This record gives sequence, C-alpha cells and structure tokens, in this order.
Amino acid sequence: MEVIILGSSASGIPQIDCMSCNACRSAIEKGGKDRRTMQSIAIKNKDGFTLIDADPDLRFQFEREKIRLQDITEIFITHVHGDHIFGLFQLSVGADLHIPVYSKKEILDLIFKKSFDYLEQFGFAEPIPIKNEITLRGITFIPFEVPHTIPMAGPTLAYKIKEGGKTLTYVPDIAELTPKILNMIDNSDVLIFDGVFYSRSAAMHIPIIKSIPFLEKLNLGEVYFTEMNHSEPTHEELEKLVKPYGYHIAYDGLKIKL
Repeated sequence: MEVIILGSSASGIPQIDCMSCNACRSAIEKGGKDRRTMQSIAIKNKDGFTLIDADPDLRFQFEREKIRLQDITEIFITHVHGDHIFGLFQLSVGADLHIPVYSKKEILDLIFKKSFDYLEQFGFAEPIPIKNEITLRGITFIPFEVPHTIPMAGPTLAYKIKEGGKTLTYVPDIAELTPKILNMIDNSDVLIFDGVFYSRSAAMHIPIIKSIPFLEKLNLGEVYFTEMNHSEPTHEELEKLVKPYGYHIAYDGLKIKL
C-alpha cells in the first residue's frame, strides 16, 4: 500500500485571512513543507487511486501528483465540513465518470440531497451508503465514528484500511480519544492523526500534546500528525516537538509506503 498526503492543512497555509503569522510568513517566504493545501489522501490501488475526502484544493494536488480524474476509482468521505467535500465539484468538470462515493447514509444525504445533488443526477458520481467494512480491489476499508461535528452536521468517520497484512488508520479530525476509538487505532502500522492544534484546546480537535499520552500506550508503527492550522508552529518546529516520541508531521506530497 502506498499513501499520498495530497494536502496537510485544515484551511491551507498561508491562510487567506492572515498572511502575517509565523507559519503564514514562512509559507510565503520559504515555501517548502510550510506551504500546505487542504487535507485529503490518495491510496494507490491496482487500478488507480482511492481518495479519502475531496478537499477544495484537489485540482492543484492532482496536477502536482500527475493524477487524472479518470485515475480515481472511488472516494470515501469522512464528514461534511467544507474542507473535506468541496472538491467534489471537480467530478463535474468533464466526463460523467460515475465515480462511486462511499460513506454513511447520513453523510451522503447531506452531500447529495443538499449541496451536490447534480453530481448524481448527471452521472458524475454515484453515492453508495456503507455501514460496515467493504473490500475493493483487495483493500478493506473499515469505517468507525469519532466525535468531531455537531449533530446537525452529521457524523464524522475515521477509516481503518487493510491490505496485504498491513494496516493504515486515518483519523484526520477528532475531538476526543475514547477507549473504543483507542482499540480501533491500536496495532496500526501507520496512523495519520488530527494535528490541527499542538497545545491549544478546541471543541472539535484534540491537541497533539493531549493525544500523545494516549497514543504512547498503543502498539503503533509510524505516526503522522496532519491537517495543521496556521496558528501553530512551523513544520520544522513541530517536527522537533514530536521527534522525541518517534512521531512525524505530515506535509503535502509526502508518500508513505506500508
């Protein structure tokens, strides 16, 4: 299994309502790993790529990675916040490819009966509700709910993904680590986890310094924090903060092989 971090920020860095904080200035002046697009990942499969979420910067990420829309075999959605679904618009830019879009029924209803109803109507996408695990092209996707959104915004999913005896667990947004969720995360070869805030507590995101004591107790391989906010330290500074634990900070274009 190979995973590409298409984007690694909640709102993009530099953030357009700031441009002046340390992270934004570094992104503008130095670029590199401090310059971040919004969060999605692509998983290479035998026929192309599986997307987890479709962020608003998808078009630029595809150009960077030389991925065509025809290469996308399916999309899994975690939740209906704009930074995870607004890239679905890109499905309608050309051919009607009938790309399958998987998630819980409540999530798909919010997307395809309100915001993007035309995608199904004109054959650009095919929403497919899932409740339990599903195996596609030899890769098994196991959805599980995590606390993040308010009830009216629908549930939030994370995914445990298995192929060839290896396990990737993808949890880009989470407010709290419960015993049930810790059990789902345990024994992952790679964990990609919510890193929106390093130390600042927020209602919808557990900060890195609060998640580390929980994660340290688990049997994990590589751990990558992702979806950084511009208010946090630069990439280099964050790497120094998590390095003592053997953890990493994700960045745009990072490729992880399992």
